[in-house]
Amino acid sequence: MIARGIAAIDITAELKKLGLERVVTVPDTHQRSLHTEIAGDPYFSLTVASTEDEAVGICAGLWWGGVEPLMVIQHAGVFASVNTLRGIGVDMAIPITMLVGLYNRDPSLPPEAASGSMASTNRLLRPLLQTLGIESDLMEGPDDIEAIARSYRRAHEQLRPAVALVGAETL
Repeated sequence: MIARGIAAIDITAELKKLGLERVVTVPDTHQRSLHTEIAGDPYFSLTVASTEDEAVGICAGLWWGGVEPLMVIQHAGVFASVNTLRGIGVDMAIPITMLVGLYNRDPSLPPEAASGSMASTNRLLRPLLQTLGIESDLMEGPDDIEAIARSYRRAHEQLRPAVALVGAETL
């Protein structure tokens, strides 16, 4: 199956259904249209973090303060924030719903089949998440948007981060 982009307006509609109005992000080009949609919609409160580590900490603080956060980052940011995700998200049992864009992915191949030096982060992401005990769902197109709600439920049932992987650039 070839991954197809999901319209940002459809993603924000799903976020609204879940009551996710606080978004913490380290902006990425893969989800650029989603960032633009969120920034222009008064329903959402957007916090732009400098690093993924900072984004995890902000999400934890929001959750402790009674606010449900959504974290939106690029997949390379997961690698950059492994220790913080483990220490805060997993060990401290913080439910963080995450949208993670698979930047530079060949949409005609499953992420695990990616090859070449630029593709290693796509190939290794899901095994890394599994090692951390963080479950993920891959969104390959508009029919997979329910992955966001599944990730939200998992995060709260398991009290740890859960990830919806955005397989193609948002539209």
